[in-house]
Amino acid sequence: MSATVVGHPPNSEQAPERDSGSPRRPWEFWRSPADQPGWARPALLLTAAVAAVLYAWNITSSGYAFFYSDSVKSMSVSWKALFFGALDPGSTVTPDKIAGSFVPQALSARLFGFHAWSVTLPQCIEGVICVLVMYRVVRRWTGPRAGLAAAAAFTFTPVVASMFGHSMEDGGLTFCLVMAADCYQRAVLDARLRSLLFAGAWVGLGFQAKMLQAWMILPALAVGYLFAAPAVLRRRVVHLALAGAVCLAVSLSWVLMMTVVPAKDRPYADGSTNNSAIAAVFGYNGLERFGIHLPGSLPNMGSGGGFQAPGGSAPGAGPSSPAGTASAGAPAAGAPAAGAPSTGAPSAGAASTGAPPTTGPAAGAPHGGFPTLDGGPSWLKLFEGRLSPQIGWLYPFAFLALAFGLWSRRGTERTDRLRGGYVMWGTWLVVVGLVFSKMSLIPHTAYMSTLAPALAALAGAGGVLMWDAYRKGERSAWVLPAAVATEAGWAWYLGHFTPDFLPWLKWLVVAAAALGVIAMVWGQVSRRSGSRLLLIGLLAGLAGAVATPVVWSASVLDPKYAGSSFDAGAGPSSLGLIATLTKDMGGAHPPGQAGAPGSGASRRSAGAPAAGGFAAPGADVTASLSPDQRKLYDYVKARQDGAKYVLAVDGWIAASPYILATGDTVMPMGGFSSAVPQPSPSGFDALVHSGNVRFVLVQDATGVSGLFGRDGGTAVGQIDGWVKQHCTEVPATSYGVAQATGSDPLGPSLGMTEFFGDGRSVGGTLYSCPPSS
Repeated sequence: MSATVVGHPPNSEQAPERDSGSPRRPWEFWRSPADQPGWARPALLLTAAVAAVLYAWNITSSGYAFFYSDSVKSMSVSWKALFFGALDPGSTVTPDKIAGSFVPQALSARLFGFHAWSVTLPQCIEGVICVLVMYRVVRRWTGPRAGLAAAAAFTFTPVVASMFGHSMEDGGLTFCLVMAADCYQRAVLDARLRSLLFAGAWVGLGFQAKMLQAWMILPALAVGYLFAAPAVLRRRVVHLALAGAVCLAVSLSWVLMMTVVPAKDRPYADGSTNNSAIAAVFGYNGLERFGIHLPGSLPNMGSGGGFQAPGGSAPGAGPSSPAGTASAGAPAAGAPAAGAPSTGAPSAGAASTGAPPTTGPAAGAPHGGFPTLDGGPSWLKLFEGRLSPQIGWLYPFAFLALAFGLWSRRGTERTDRLRGGYVMWGTWLVVVGLVFSKMSLIPHTAYMSTLAPALAALAGAGGVLMWDAYRKGERSAWVLPAAVATEAGWAWYLGHFTPDFLPWLKWLVVAAAALGVIAMVWGQVSRRSGSRLLLIGLLAGLAGAVATPVVWSASVLDPKYAGSSFDAGAGPSSLGLIATLTKDMGGAHPPGQAGAPGSGASRRSAGAPAAGGFAAPGADVTASLSPDQRKLYDYVKARQDGAKYVLAVDGWIAASPYILATGDTVMPMGGFSSAVPQPSPSGFDALVHSGNVRFVLVQDATGVSGLFGRDGGTAVGQIDGWVKQHCTEVPATSYGVAQATGSDPLGPSLGMTEFFGDGRSVGGTLYSCPPSS
């Protein structure tokens, strides 16, 4: 005897039976539940195979991510760097984020060697698992047809198709959130505490991948469980409290470890001016993105700090929050306390006054000098510009499905499974969308992947619900043609952002949608909903409604439209961020011209290194050194003489080629922003006098490092001044290079040679600092 689901009539198609038998483990996709028809498994496997092709097609040329691949390389060669999530092999500083999502990449690189494909492989696997799990989540909720539709919708979301094919932390976050939704779905059906605890643990792991972004789905899980779980209120509240405790414990494990372990035994927490993981996670990567400053955190890109346009103010310039400075009356981070004996190190006193005054932000750059990428906080941010074409093709279908689903289940019992699902997924979609809308800046389109599971689930479930209503000839049958027509109009609107990309596509979509709408209207009027002609028209209309995201996602098969590890995206806007940087920051090559991102002249064959170790396609980097950089490295390596660090350089950009190519102990002074006091001036003095640093590569205060505000008011700026005064300059000819000066080796990658430098030199001047310095 089959069990009757509370709130549904027995044997209802919209109320699939609960899984019978013993509980299946997360990896057991092959045991067919009672409600799964014979066609479901082959269709699911075909969908997963298509996803695997999309995600892995360019795996050998997927490239490395700016900055974060440095952490992967470091974590793959050093167990300490893996444990703490350090940026460099010497474990002196962390990235500006928790490095949890890089653990699978580092382990893969340790197992298979450090290659673009080995770093990307974990994301490809995570993506395919997400497709399979999305099917299972939605099938449990509303049946196998909706599950398959949701899996397909997730697969063919443009930003998802690009993201899982590159090495970026958003893939790990999305994987964790989908797994959390899977555990939640099992929990809410029977009020299972164990499954809810696993859901909390998965959200905690998502926090390790992308910090506070993972917590954005907590309101959805909490509201859905309170609303629909078949248990008394007190039990539901207790369950949520326990799951919340698990989530909090897993989420804060890294922060707690970094707080408890003495600073001398762990890396410096980048993103903070006081070596605080709390300030880095909840300030720099949290409140700062909404323009709220947390003491001890560096200003973020969206808060008026971070990456500066030409002529813009340095991060922290002004009275609010000088980067690398102390608050009034307190010593600067890393500076000796008052009355401390002088060590001969560069003075830190200058840090207390902040950076020198500047002329203000660059014109037209509202984010403290950062180029206009999404217009700042706006209710329409997710419906226009560069973000919507990557995630938003199914907006109308999803929102109509949410409204129709809630309306169709009105009056049912509290524990109604379908209504509970719409409440949970709808809350997910609305909360995440509102948070993104109010963020000061969304630097990368991959952030949008957090919306993909909710959009896919609602579109899949709603599509089946609308189809069934239409086939039954109910009054609500008109919802489906309205949804198809709205989708066609929305696709036409989004198409105007990229008018030169497949211009015939929007006409095909409109024609197919019009055919479908006409057929559906005729079927309802004539009461011939079962005719073959009507079925053909109906399928044509639905195909037209989803054709555009499918084509955009499939475009990743062409490397030109596959996006990059720097900014995920499919289709013509796959290089949107790079193109915007080029346009807004004074780049010499507008998109589409020779040497510009995405143009044939700027793209090299897979694996071909660019000068300075950076490759042009998609602004990816390559794990190789230029001939001049190799000569410099060989010179300092041969003279390391027991020093802990083979080379100290200004910031991650100068250090990146050496870390990626050698995995050696190159110290990126100042971390990501070049503004954190790591090492402090007194700490650097101790490193030199102990013989642990013998060579320093000093850059001119131009190029990318200059943009990050490195000057005499920061620790790195003071160290550079001291090195120039007390250490011995090594002529370039000593290591076989004709010219050593130059800016950061990044210019050719972004098509901004005049701004960033030509990248052909070693990027600075080498100094020798013997212990006697």
